[in-house]
Amino acid sequence: MKKYVHTSFVATALAVFAFGSSAMAQSDCPQAVQNVKNGVLADKSQVLDIVSKEAGQNGDCVCEIVKAAIAASKATKETVGLIVESAATAVPDRMDLIVQCATAAAPDALTDINAAVARVQGNSSGGGENPLNFPGEGDVGPQPGTDGGNSILLPGLQFDSPAIIDTPVVTDPNPVTT
Repeated sequence: MKKYVHTSFVATALAVFAFGSSAMAQSDCPQAVQNVKNGVLADKSQVLDIVSKEAGQNGDCVCEIVKAAIAASKATKETVGLIVESAATAVPDRMDLIVQCATAAAPDALTDINAAVARVQGNSSGGGENPLNFPGEGDVGPQPGTDGGNSILLPGLQFDSPAIIDTPVVTDPNPVTT
């Protein structure tokens, strides 16, 4: 009985802490959105810096921040791409969410959004990496210039002409056998 009471108390305390912290994070979103709107309205040319700063400080609110920046700045397609790039650089683990929110706010800027994602992902990779390698595993995928390790063919075999099969000539369909 004592163990049950102790376990239920710990579970209740963890649940209150988890819901309390998520509620606290949600309560910061309206303030972050208001900061973005006020900053952009004060100086539209600073929209990228504002988005980067607010997204870095409030990563859980990045969707609302991106939408507010696009709406408050009345962003062109190119600016939407730059806003996405700025937010994705500040919070790279939320890139999918940033893309979805930016696409919802400015669907006509999809090409610029995808270009921004490509730029951010291009900056994050080491360049020249094999995309088939697993993260942290090193070179495990097929290496350029090799057969991939699965070839059943011998190197240098050429298949320029088909194989020649020598079949016997049959002239009598019912030959007499002795």
